[in-house]
Amino acid sequence: MRLNENVIKEVQAEIESVKEELAYIESSNFSGELKDQRILALTKALEEAEDFLAAQAES
Repeated sequence: MRLNENVIKEVQAEIESVKEELAYIESSNFSGELKDQRILALTKALEEAEDFLAAQAES
């Protein structure tokens, strides 16, 4: 089942947003466990979204 192009565009926009937030957090003065947890959560979300788009491209 192929998703509608608007959904794909929304996922792509979310990927860009997550990348921007990751870059901000990584370059910020935040430190410690909370920063590490946020980076891990964002990285996981990014990987899942990219995997989702790859699966859509294959179908």
